Amino acid sequence: FFVALTLAAHGGWVLASRILPPWRSILAGAAPLAIALIPIPFIVQRYGGGYGWIGSITPLGMWNALSDLGGGALLALLSLAIIGVAAWLWRRDARMWLVLATFAVPILLTVGVSFVKPLLLARYLVISLPPLAVLIGLAVGRLRPWPTQAAVAAVLAATLVLALPSAYTDIHGQDWRSLGAWMAPQVERDDRILMRGWGRRSVDYYLQRAGQRRLPYGISRRAALAREPRSRIWVITKVGPRLAEDTTVSLLSDRYEITEVRTFGTKVVAFLLTPRIPVTTTAFWYDPAASMPPAERDGARTDL
Repeated sequence: FFVALTLAAHGGWVLASRILPPWRSILAGAAPLAIALIPIPFIVQRYGGGYGWIGSITPLGMWNALSDLGGGALLALLSLAIIGVAAWLWRRDARMWLVLATFAVPILLTVGVSFVKPLLLARYLVISLPPLAVLIGLAVGRLRPWPTQAAVAAVLAATLVLALPSAYTDIHGQDWRSLGAWMAPQVERDDRILMRGWGRRSVDYYLQRAGQRRLPYGISRRAALAREPRSRIWVITKVGPRLAEDTTVSLLSDRYEITEVRTFGTKVVAFLLTPRIPVTTTAFWYDPAASMPPAERDGARTDL
């Protein structure tokens, strides 16, 4: 959906500059876009309500999102400074304003919409990174003399290296790899898995990476509560263990017992629930009337 913001930036530039591309170029760009739009209604139907978990926009949240997008606070500030240099050096070239709009318009529109419907996340704005790289390249490429150009390029490269570790830090604490390695050797044929859709693809991927080809079938909480316990259930949640026990696991506690509990990272908790074995008792009693002659049996049973 955020790709549409890039198209909006291009459309706005065309209207402002009145530079209309040749019709063949428009057709060449529009045809693959039209094909790509075909599955959008199905995607909306299945995932359209998946943004309710994003928090309301705040000044700190805005800064954190833009900082994450830029690779850290230092790199983001350096990039903005270089963008200012590029805009000044190429200010008479209309193409500069196209690239600048492609970078800035998606960010500004997302921030504006987020005051009504929160959508501001760094990963959604990844569409702004290619024009950001182009803007930095335009600025550095025009710097003179060459020692200045080399110095700015060296500072930029060093800042990129310093920002690299943060790009591989899992800020959500979701260690799906270890979860898959733990589950894989234990998964049985009739096992079920109960979890929200946010992590199922990750679980399946790392189960297969760990060598488990038989993936457990999904089951909803309603179905798990309605059916008789016939198989084990893996309950995987992103909240803490205590809260998980108070909700899904506690509701199933009458029929299932917790065999194992593991935490992977800081926010992924996995429970293995095993059906409780029902205890059946058979009552035996002695019927004195059974050994009596038929003539006496009815009267004896009436007395009993």
